[in-house]
This record gives sequence, structure tokens and C-alpha cells, in this order.
Amino acid sequence: MVYIIILIICFFIVTLLFMPFYIDIKIQRENNNDKFELKILLFKGLVKFGIDIPFIDLILLGKKPSIKFEEKIEKGNKEKDISKNKHIISFKKIINYVERGLKFRKIALAMTRYLKNKMQIIKIIWKTSIGFENAAITGLISGGLWSIKSCILAYILNDKKVRDVNLNVIPHYNKNVFETYIHCIIKLKLVYIIIAGLNGLKVKLKGGEVDE
Repeated sequence: MVYIIILIICFFIVTLLFMPFYIDIKIQRENNNDKFELKILLFKGLVKFGIDIPFIDLILLGKKPSIKFEEKIEKGNKEKDISKNKHIISFKKIINYVERGLKFRKIALAMTRYLKNKMQIIKIIWKTSIGFENAAITGLISGGLWSIKSCILAYILNDKKVRDVNLNVIPHYNKNVFETYIHCIIKLKLVYIIIAGLNGLKVKLKGGEVDE
């Protein structure tokens, strides 16, 4: 009986390690409102866990520039909210986080490089509406934005086959407009994340941190 239970547990663990899950990312700016959504989908969306940041504002807190955002965590197929929080982070803290992260950039690069090769991109949609009162500037910026988007997409895909790709820049002449919508779905397996973590640990043991 004990061996049967052990076999069932091992089967469950192996299945979980090799079962694909999806990372659904949405970034949207419309009418000066910013929104960021990140969802983890298991069992083809039957199990869902997500973080929703409805807006991000730049504010002055005690004469110090800061970022204010609201965070929402949801779970389940019906996307039931389980937590809502508001946060304010100063630019100084953000810079400190970046400086701390740079100390481990070799570790992060080793992990992201492996995951980039293993991940499968299901969908990429990137639409941008941009415009200025000066029509010439609008045309120039729109053309430059097309080039930037194409270069970024070429780097991310790197000969990967994507089922759904939609890249667009919509110029608005004689009008100040900036709206963007990004939707990306990535397919991964838990075993790849574990191997990426082991690659990062390997770099760390070799002295991957940057000297202070």
C-alpha cells in the first residue's frame, strides 16, 4: 500500500513538472489610464491566478516624486478577487531595487537566456496609437516606432513560430494622442523554471554577483 501511495505521489509530481501552464500578460494605456494584468493559467484556464494593477500614477509625496498603484489579486475561473491593496513607491526606492538587481545580473541573464529558448509564445498583440499637433513629427515618430517594434519583436521571437502576431502603429495627425495595448501569452513548463533556477545557482556558486 505504501509503495502504491509513493508511486501515485511520484506520478503526480512528474505530471505537474511537465504539465504546461500559460502566462497571460496585458499592458494597456487608454485615455491617460494605465493598467497591467498578469495571469497564470493552469489546466487550460480552469485554474487561474492573477495580479491586476488597474492604474499607475506619478505623484509628489513630501516633494518627492513617487509612483502610486493599486494591486488586485484574483483566483479561479470566475476571477474572484481575494485581495486589493494600494501602494506608493518613491523613485529612490525604485532606484535602490534596480541597483540591487544589477548585482545579480549574471544570474538573471543565465536564467532568462534558458527560459527564452524554452518558452513558446502563443500570441503577441502590440497596437499603438500616437499623434502630435505637428503632422510631420507624427509621421516621423510613427515610422521610428514601427522600426523599434520590429527590432524588439525580431529579438524576442528569434525564429520562434507564433500562432497569432498583430503589430500595428496608428498615426493621429494634428492631435496629441498616446495609447498602447500589449497582449502576450507565453507557454512554459514548471520543469524549465526549475532548471533555469539551477542555472542561476550555478552562476552564483561561480561568483555571479557583481562586486560592490
